[in-house]
Amino acid sequence: MRRTTLVVLLGLALMPAAVHAQETAASAVRERVYAITDTASLRRIERGSDDVSAAFAALRLFELTSDKRDASRARKHFDRITERDPRNAWAHYGHALSLRAEVLDKDGRLVLDDALARGLGFDATSRARRALERAVALDPTLPGAADLLATYAIETRDGSALELSRSSFETAAESPDASVESLLGLARVAREMHDFAAASSAAGRAASRSGPLFAASHLELAQALASVPGRTIEAGEAYYAALDAADGALLDRMWDDVSLIARESEQERWLRTASLVDKRAALRAMWDPRAALAGVSPLERAAEHYARMNYAWEHFRRFGKVGAAPTSALRWQMIDKRYDDRGVIYIRHGAPAATYGLALQSYHVWMYYNAQGNPSSYHFLNPVGVPGYSKDFVLRRTLPCPIDPEIAVLDPRLAALIHGCVSQRSLSAQLRNEAERALATDSNNPVLERVIPFTFDWYSFRGPTGKTQVAVAFGVPLSRVPDGDPALRLDVSIADTAATPPRISRASASTPPIARRTSLDEIMRGYLLLDVEPVENAAYRVNVRDVSNARVGMFYGGTIDVRDYTGDTLMVSDIVLAEPREEGNFIRNGQPLALAPTQVFRGGSFRTYYEVYNLRAGSSYRTELTIEPARSGITGAVRDLMGRGASVKLQFDDVAPPDATSTLPQMRDVNAPLAAGDYVFRLTITTGQNTITRERRFTVPKN
Repeated sequence: MRRTTLVVLLGLALMPAAVHAQETAASAVRERVYAITDTASLRRIERGSDDVSAAFAALRLFELTSDKRDASRARKHFDRITERDPRNAWAHYGHALSLRAEVLDKDGRLVLDDALARGLGFDATSRARRALERAVALDPTLPGAADLLATYAIETRDGSALELSRSSFETAAESPDASVESLLGLARVAREMHDFAAASSAAGRAASRSGPLFAASHLELAQALASVPGRTIEAGEAYYAALDAADGALLDRMWDDVSLIARESEQERWLRTASLVDKRAALRAMWDPRAALAGVSPLERAAEHYARMNYAWEHFRRFGKVGAAPTSALRWQMIDKRYDDRGVIYIRHGAPAATYGLALQSYHVWMYYNAQGNPSSYHFLNPVGVPGYSKDFVLRRTLPCPIDPEIAVLDPRLAALIHGCVSQRSLSAQLRNEAERALATDSNNPVLERVIPFTFDWYSFRGPTGKTQVAVAFGVPLSRVPDGDPALRLDVSIADTAATPPRISRASASTPPIARRTSLDEIMRGYLLLDVEPVENAAYRVNVRDVSNARVGMFYGGTIDVRDYTGDTLMVSDIVLAEPREEGNFIRNGQPLALAPTQVFRGGSFRTYYEVYNLRAGSSYRTELTIEPARSGITGAVRDLMGRGASVKLQFDDVAPPDATSTLPQMRDVNAPLAAGDYVFRLTITTGQNTITRERRFTVPKN
């Protein structure tokens, strides 16, 4: 009895050694066969060898020829080996590799298997994954097996396979000199399991090495760090390090990531790229205008994109791969094969400001506000029971009616649908248009933890070398500044997004610490200057942020026409209305002005400044200054009829000095006692047959 036990124990002890020897022999056979590129020689080996050599020969033939018949024969060879020896890891691995003929299509991309087959686990990817699970469990060191298992585990959403793959990579990563491949594999699997701290740790180790995977390591590091709180800048730095070092294949992969938000002109530009220099420029051009119009750096905007992708992959990944869309869907063709419609909106526009609908409900509503404060709501339907779409939310084509009052609280425009359906068609059409715009654009309007309201105003003048100088005046009520004497960051961007590449002008400044005041009349004033190429319909963004917390502040955006002051015809700059009898820190042609971004002047007293361009020396010109009540609709007409629409007019006749240059600055003090209300200040310059007019609105408050 004692002897028998000893033999059994000895046999168990020797089994790992035997398996290792077996795997070593198989690896040697594989290396010998894979060194051959002549298909005739490989066919001779397959016909005249044992199953191990024959299996690898057939598999090598498949890799060279892409002939599915070669893959099928290789699978039969490997299956015969596993029947004789179920513990042969290479045989299970070879079975999985032979299934790539069914997993991959002719373009080398994963085939979107039938949803039913995937659900039952009969699809090629699931079968290959199960074979890889057995192979990795028997020998975690098989080259490439754990990585391929991770790929198939992600495709089939198999948590246990991911755990097995991660365990294999973690074992390899324990060594101080672990390979970059194993570290990247661990980072990828950990990120798939939403363990971004572990993913960034492994990717950081890989990125610290030089070599052919330097760029790929930095891209993996960027993707992981993007979802680690407080590591946004590091994520952006890693992304740009990858961009600078990437080869063509990795640049294509980086474009696949950003193509989720690319506009049509950007897609067309990418298709025209040929060189690595052009590809890098096209990718940089994706982030520069988006960063400017978000009030952040390109590093931060790129990192924000990957953080959104990570979140959408975890929460809004598409389940259905085939099947027709429901008739209630906004689009009949799926918008993206990786994410459902919620994921697409999330990646393009970030987290919604408010939501309606619980996780198990089939109807969700997401609420957003643009930089002008206008609402947009996106309505999603989960068409339960429709083949291919049984778990995926799609944008709705038609609003339900009657609508839940809670939805109307989110979007007051829909209040008419609470009790009736008369407006259903028109409101549905309006929201469809909004959804289509959302699918063609992207934005970065984060939900703020606390709002710091501010006012701003624009002034444009002739700038250097054909550009226009734009001054942006800020006014922040000191009564609304948070406690703690925060420093504020002022930021303004103007982007010509129609240009290729986009033209961007940006300026920013930070204030010293600002103390909160109780007076409602005190404001902190500041301004920023930009030199901008003249353009119509340029996009702009104006921000005021707490330096220590970017989610405390306020932002505005929209479009602006930047005037063109080039040429030799009569022109006039914008009108500046400044505080009366005060010398501020905005100096223009030697004239100090205290800018008033609120455009509120007690008693109707203010200082005005403007510039006249291209007056000939010694020429006569007339200046008319008119102040009249701002008219709007019926109220303005009634005021005219009642005789209370009278204007205040001032007129000056002047002669341009003999030494006049192309720019003639003018500053005048205006004191026109006016009743409380809104007014228009109009400037008209006339010389000869030429006349030009500028206007600016202002307010006289009640005492």
